[in-house]
Amino acid sequence: MPDYTRWQAASSLGTIGTGNENAIAALVQLLQSTTVDDYTRWQVASSLGTIDPGNENAIAALVQLLQSTTVDDGFRRQVASSLGKIGTGNENVIAALVQLLQSTTVDDSTRWQAADSLGRIGTGNEIAIAALVQLLQSTTVSDDLRRQVASSLRRIGTGNKNAIAALVQLLQSTSVPDYTRWQAASSLGTIGTGNENAIAALVQLLQSTTVDDYTRWQVASSLGTIDPGNENAIAALVQLLQSTTVDDGFRRQVASSLGKIGTGNENVIAALVQLLQSTTVDDSTRWQAADSLGRIGTGNEIAIAALVQLLQSTTVSDYTRMLAVDSLGEIDPGNEIAIAALVQLLQSTTVDDSTRWQAASNLKKILQNNKHRFAVVKALSGYWQLDDNYYDLAWKCAQNMTYPDFYQAWHQHNFATRAMQSLNKILFTRII
Repeated sequence: MPDYTRWQAASSLGTIGTGNENAIAALVQLLQSTTVDDYTRWQVASSLGTIDPGNENAIAALVQLLQSTTVDDGFRRQVASSLGKIGTGNENVIAALVQLLQSTTVDDSTRWQAADSLGRIGTGNEIAIAALVQLLQSTTVSDDLRRQVASSLRRIGTGNKNAIAALVQLLQSTSVPDYTRWQAASSLGTIGTGNENAIAALVQLLQSTTVDDYTRWQVASSLGTIDPGNENAIAALVQLLQSTTVDDGFRRQVASSLGKIGTGNENVIAALVQLLQSTTVDDSTRWQAADSLGRIGTGNEIAIAALVQLLQSTTVSDYTRMLAVDSLGEIDPGNEIAIAALVQLLQSTTVDDSTRWQAASNLKKILQNNKHRFAVVKALSGYWQLDDNYYDLAWKCAQNMTYPDFYQAWHQHNFATRAMQSLNKILFTRII
C-alpha cells in the first residue's frame, strides 16, 4: 500500500476515530513502523493526538520529527503546529519548541509557529515564558515575529513580572512600528492587571503625540482594563470619540471600550449622548452608543432622556430603536415610554414580523406592573394566531394577573371565535 493511501487513512481516522481502541492501536503500530515516510508519520501522530489526547507515543514521535535534521522548515512548522494542539503542559514538548524558538538555523516563519504553539500549551511555564521574553528583546528578529511573541505572552504570561517588563520595554521603544506597540499594549491589557510599571508605561504612551489613533485606542482600552476607572484612559477615549478625523467604525470601537470602563462617569455619558444625538454618524454607531449607555448609565437622567428621544425618533431603524429599548430596560426598568413604544410596535402593521417578534421578546424583560401587562394583553388580543414567542409573553402576563383583569384586557378587541380559542389555549393548555 503506498504511503499516500495510508496518509489518507490516518487523516480519516483522526476525524472519526475518537476514543476507538482499534483505531488507536493501528495508529500506534504504524507510528512505530520504519517503512513510512516522515510526512505519513506526522499525519499518523497528529491523528493519534486528536483521537487520544496526550498520547505519549504521538507526542514522542512529533518531538522526534521536530528535532530531525533531515526535514525542512515547512515540515517543522506543521509538526510544531500539531504539538501546539496536543502537547498542553508537556515538558518535553515545551523544551523542543523552546529549542526551535532559539535555533539560528530555521527561518522566522518557523520560529513564529514555535512561539504560537508555546502560547497555546505553555500557560505559566517559566521556561516557555523566559524563551519568549528573550526573543522579544532580541534586536535581530522581525517585527512580525516580535508581534507573535507578544501575543503568545498574552496567553501564558499573566502576572509574570519578566513578561510584563519586556512588554513595557517594547511599548516604550521608538524603533518599532505602531502596530507592534499596539500588540504590546493589547498583551499588557491582559496580563498586567494592577502592575504599576505597566500602568505608567501605558499612560506615558497615551500622552504621546507620535502614535496613531488606533494605537492610542488600544492603549486606552488596555489601561482601562488593568486600572479600571483610570482618568487618563477615559479622557483619551472621550477625546477620540469626539474627534472629527476618525471614521464611524473607529468611533464604534471607542464607544464600546467606554462602555466597559466608564461606569457612572459623567463625561463619558455626556460624550455617548452627544454621539447618540448626532445626525452625521450611521445607525450602527448610534447603536453602539446606546448599548454603552445601557451598560454604564444606570439611573442617569441625561442618558435616560437621550434614549427616550431616540426611541421616539422617526429617522432611525427599527433595530436601533430596539437597542434603545434594551438599554432603557437596563438603566431604567419599567420605563413607561419604552413599554408604550414596544406595545405600539407590537400592534404596527408597517413593520416586519421579526421586528414585532423582537418587541415581544423585549417586553418580557421589562414589564413591571399590571398597567403594563394590561396594555400588552390588549395588543396581543388583536392577533388571530399567536406563535410561541407571543404565547410566552401572553402567558407571562397571565401568570401575574388575576383572571378578571386578563379577561378584560383580552376582550378590549371585538374578536371572533378563533381569538377566544387562542385565549383558552393560553390559560388552560399550559396548565395541563
